Amino acid sequence: MPQLAARGYTVIAPDLRGLGDTSKPATGYEKANIADDIHELVAKLGYGPEINIAGHDMGGMVAYAYAAQHPAEVKTLTILDVPLPGIPPWNEIVQTPRVWHFAFFGQRDVGEMLMAGHEKEFMAWFHNNEAVNSRAFTNEVEAVYARQYSMPGAMRAGFEYYRAFPQDVIANQKFAEHKLTMPVLGIGGDGSFGPIIGAHLQNVATDVHVAQIKGSGHWVAEEQPEQVTAALVAFLPPAGN
Repeated sequence: MPQLAARGYTVIAPDLRGLGDTSKPATGYEKANIADDIHELVAKLGYGPEINIAGHDMGGMVAYAYAAQHPAEVKTLTILDVPLPGIPPWNEIVQTPRVWHFAFFGQRDVGEMLMAGHEKEFMAWFHNNEAVNSRAFTNEVEAVYARQYSMPGAMRAGFEYYRAFPQDVIANQKFAEHKLTMPVLGIGGDGSFGPIIGAHLQNVATDVHVAQIKGSGHWVAEEQPEQVTAALVAFLPPAGN
């Protein structure tokens, strides 16, 4: 983010619904609904009429829903290392060991019960398990995650993102009936979704670009920030345009 700001971009990175220091509502974790949260924020901050939007993981799902619902207001879309629910090969992906946690996190109350009091240990294990360059997650970084996910309702809110997948599948399949025409960049780790993200996004967009991040697992921005920054700078229109 500082590297993009230094090049003249205004960078806004809000905590999504239920995450970070936001409130922890019981409902509303469908990605199309969270995209509406962000759309309202953009309007209240006075940005637009067009923005460049980028998102990693659940944020990537939200970014797609934003672009699909407000295509005239999005100059470019970047999705970092995540498959979109309901978009091929989603059905095959969710049956692989790679995403074992999708089904587990989707079981209401079970994850919350088992993780209570073990948020720090779980998050550190999860980060390392999904990473190639696990050195990116220092003790200082893990302490931030432990604090955030130890807050009342935080772990439940995180799991609700997975529990909304059935509704996301329905919404995305409807969105995909009209492919996006703005430039779309798929960034993926070579140890994660990088090898398939380009073909995946061609199901929802007509102008797809790909950047595969070397030496990275799922956490591309943390594991290889220089490569991710370079990919974004090469893709985004010049600041102010």
